[in-house]
Amino acid sequence: MDGLGVDSKPANLLRRACQPAHPARFSKGRRMVNTSSHGRVKRFHAEFRGDEAVEIDILEVMLRLDEVARTRIEADTRLVRLALKALNLMMTEYSQRTGQRYPTYTVLMKYLDEPREATAPEPARVVNLPKSSTGSREQG
Repeated sequence: MDGLGVDSKPANLLRRACQPAHPARFSKGRRMVNTSSHGRVKRFHAEFRGDEAVEIDILEVMLRLDEVARTRIEADTRLVRLALKALNLMMTEYSQRTGQRYPTYTVLMKYLDEPREATAPEPARVVNLPKSSTGSREQG
């Protein structure tokens, strides 16, 4: 016996030979990365040009993504994750207003393009601090 097991059909031998030693691990530089704990992977590919690309750059700066992400891919992932949370909130709002639980892409785009009633911001709070004799520079 050659140590490959009882089943020695050519297809099974080839399948066994092609299996990596650690199927859920891959090398990233000097460290091994375990991918088995992440479950299903979904990849997005989107290309934005012109004004849309500039708007995304502005959003990344406003959100300070460089402070929470080390790489461009990680920043893109965080931006998409945030966008998906915002989309979920908007879909929930739409469902509560209309009663339609699963709006289509077209319906939701029309809803998002509708003008919204502007809510007035809360008035600025004015806080009067008590005057202190030690901290004030009163001229007499």
